[in-house]
Amino acid sequence: MKSRRDFGLAGLTITERRQFMAAGVLELFDSQELFSVEGFFKITKYPDFFFGVGNDTKADDEDLYTMRSRDFGLNFKISPLSAPKHQFGIGFHQEITEFDEFNPDGILETRNYDGKYGGLSREITSSWQYQDNDEDFDPHRGIRIAWDLYKSSKQLGGNFESIRFWSNNDYFVPLTDKSTLAMQVYGQFSDGNVPWYQLAQSGGTNLLRGYFMGRFRDKQMLLSQAEWRRHLFRRWGVVAFAGIGQVASDVPKLFESKPLAAWGAGIRLRLTKQQRINARLDVGFNRTDPKTPSLYLYILEAF
Repeated sequence: MKSRRDFGLAGLTITERRQFMAAGVLELFDSQELFSVEGFFKITKYPDFFFGVGNDTKADDEDLYTMRSRDFGLNFKISPLSAPKHQFGIGFHQEITEFDEFNPDGILETRNYDGKYGGLSREITSSWQYQDNDEDFDPHRGIRIAWDLYKSSKQLGGNFESIRFWSNNDYFVPLTDKSTLAMQVYGQFSDGNVPWYQLAQSGGTNLLRGYFMGRFRDKQMLLSQAEWRRHLFRRWGVVAFAGIGQVASDVPKLFESKPLAAWGAGIRLRLTKQQRINARLDVGFNRTDPKTPSLYLYILEAF
């Protein structure tokens, strides 16, 4: 296994829709790579669209809202000497969320959802990671697994009682010296009074590219996607990707409806020689509205 490195990343995003997000993460390892401390923060003011909850929401129900949130968290992780590829963690996460006034005729104002007007969420977190791949940011071979459990409790001073479980499972297969097949199975599963803005959301820059982020959301989500990655010359490369998934209120219902499907392609530009950190430009399409492509410009691979 490739040795772990201290890692830090911070960024500022401002979009043409006046969406603002400042975020950063820092993870530091001890000299023997047995123990690490990770801290992160995120500050957002985010005009966005809400379409309702479930997999049968309508595009005509689009409701514009503006969310302001402040997140921070701290995680302590340890890798046992007897199992160095494994990492176990425990931590704390706090999220304060507020909203500007809703559209009086929109579905957010006229319907009731858990956490309708925001609130304070305080969570105890636990995690398990397994890493056996050759590169942190753009692996050519190996496997990478991350499971996270979030328990929100009013006893911690928050407003919600819920439990959320995230499962991210990546597998990388070398096809040639210059091409890789990357595969992912990803799930989010929750129970309790989960705020509507913390529900699992399909789409966006990483999950089922081609769908608008949050076009479909619910308590449960399961998806699978694959990506063919090919280095061309110097720092340039190309990819092609496709994925299927679904959201639902209960786990059995994930398999009762026709799945969401998305596909697309993109180009890559390697930013550093020492590590395979890429800038990516992707164009994605979806089954629901295949004539309208989505463009994504981002740093780091989708998975």
